[in-house]
This record gives sequence, C-alpha cells and structure tokens, in this order.
Amino acid sequence: MRKGTKIVLFIGLGILAAGLITVIAIFAVNRFSFRKIIENSTSGSKQVEVEEKRIEKDITEPFTDVEIICVADHVTIKEAENGICHLAYTEDAYTQYTVAVKQGKLKITQEDTDISWDWKNLKNTLSQLLDKGFTQLGAAMENSHDLILTLPAGAYGKINVTNVSGGLEVGENISAEEVNLAAVSGNVTAEGLTSVRSINAATTSGKVELRNMKLTGDINAATVSGGIILENIETPGEVSLATTSGKMELIESVIGKGEIDGVSGNILFTNFDADTMDIELVSGSIKGTIRAPKEFQVETTSGDVSVPNGNGGIWKIETTSGDVTIDLQ
Repeated sequence: MRKGTKIVLFIGLGILAAGLITVIAIFAVNRFSFRKIIENSTSGSKQVEVEEKRIEKDITEPFTDVEIICVADHVTIKEAENGICHLAYTEDAYTQYTVAVKQGKLKITQEDTDISWDWKNLKNTLSQLLDKGFTQLGAAMENSHDLILTLPAGAYGKINVTNVSGGLEVGENISAEEVNLAAVSGNVTAEGLTSVRSINAATTSGKVELRNMKLTGDINAATVSGGIILENIETPGEVSLATTSGKMELIESVIGKGEIDGVSGNILFTNFDADTMDIELVSGSIKGTIRAPKEFQVETTSGDVSVPNGNGGIWKIETTSGDVTIDLQ
C-alpha cells in the first residue's frame, strides 16, 4: 500500500472508529434496544428544560497552539479585525464548554455536563459515556449552535479541530505551522491561510474544500463519501487525496507531487500542474486540462485514453473503468 494511501486511510479509519464507538455506546447503554433508546430520549427531553445563553469572552493569556474538540456545534476560526482573541459560543442544559490556556495551548472542549471528551484515550471516554448515557448528547446534536474563534495576526504552531456532528471552517489570513481538521459528519473548509506548512483534512460524510493558499509542505485530504476540492493551491510539497465515493476537483493549482486514490467518482483537472502524479481509480473518468506536457503512463481495463505526451514529469494513471481525457490548457 502506498504511503499516501496509508495516511488517508488511517485518518479516515480513526474518524470512523470514533463514530462507531459512539453508536456502540448508545446501544450498550440501552441494552441494544431501539425501544429503550426512543423511550430514554423522550423522557430526557421532558426532564431537562433548555435555557440558552450566549457566551462572549476575550482570551488574554498568550498561546501558540489551538485545540478544539466539539460534539455538535459549527466551528469557525477567522482573523480578529481588532487584534483581540475572542471566543463566542452558546451554552444550554445540554452543552457546556471548558476553555483554558495551559502550556502555550488554547484548548476549547465541548462537554456533555461532566464528561471529558478525550479523543486520545477513547477507552476512557467510552467508559464515561457508558456510565452516564447518551440522552443529553443526542439533545446537544439536535440543538447545535455556532462556535466562533477570532485570532489576532501572528504565527501559530498547530491548529487542531475535531468535530463529531457539524462543519469546520478556517478563514483567511490565519498563519500556522500545521492545520489538522477532522469531522465525522459535516463539511471541512480552509481558505486563504498564510504561511502554512501542512494541512490534514478529513470527513466521513461531507466535502473537503481547500482554497486560495500557498503552502511550503504537504496536503492530506480524505473523505468516505463526499467530494474534495483544491482551488488556487500552490505548494512544492506532496498532495495526497483519497475518497471512497466522491468527485475530486483540482482547479488552477500547482503542486510538486500528487497522489490520488479513489474507488468511485470522477477526477477533474482545470489548468492544473504537478511535477509528478500517481493516480489509482477503480471506476470513474479522469479528464481536464493541464499547463504543460507530461510523460503519461496509462493503464486501463476499459475506457478510451487521450493524453498529450511530452518530456515533462511522469504521470502514472491506473483505472479499471472510465475514460482518461487530458488536454493542454
């Protein structure tokens, strides 16, 4: 198995494992009974009165890293126009947050009352969930809100965001050494980041969209179902993309090395360039335009092939079914 494939599969499997643990825990708490799940959810909603409260707070302690662990809210990270780090979120009877700066890291964790969400120690998290039950967690997902973090201009280290149910957005002019974004369900978007070395982005259901960035290192992006879009991306590093089902689009971008793995779904290039490329696709077409001639090595079981062969870098393409049609821009 190729290096890029291993990376994206490990990311995807890690997210799937968290989701599966959640489902198993729900059934375990209710003795694997659909009836008890429905009854508990109904009784819990009657017992708990929801009182929403919007929290606004400035973060004054210095930090270089950011970590957000979220259950249900939509997470947005963007530039602070006034130079002040500010956090806004909603708390209610189902959803509370812990916010702290320790050892140079701003950590924001959404909790189900007294449950500590520790994704590095899923066994411990599962134990707490089994003890407490999932009534409130289900309600939290039904009453999701926005969490908005604004960061002042500056060079940050790592930005890590994990979400169970909800989207993730990292906005323009955020500068970081490394950005890691993962969601079980929901779209993952990063746009206009500056001075970023590498980005890792993954979701099981939803899109991964990376736009308008110059990087110095690698990009890894994976989905189980959902598309992947790279638009106006420049990096001399390696870009590894993988999806089980979904379209992959690489638009107006220039990269060093590319590695693309797909089971079903089409691949579309628009005015794209890569020094070298390695593509493996089971079913789906590969088409579009590139900026310069390449040395194509194409293997296909069924499908027509039309490529502009030249003396550039080597592009290896393997597909079982589907046409390969690539033209010069």
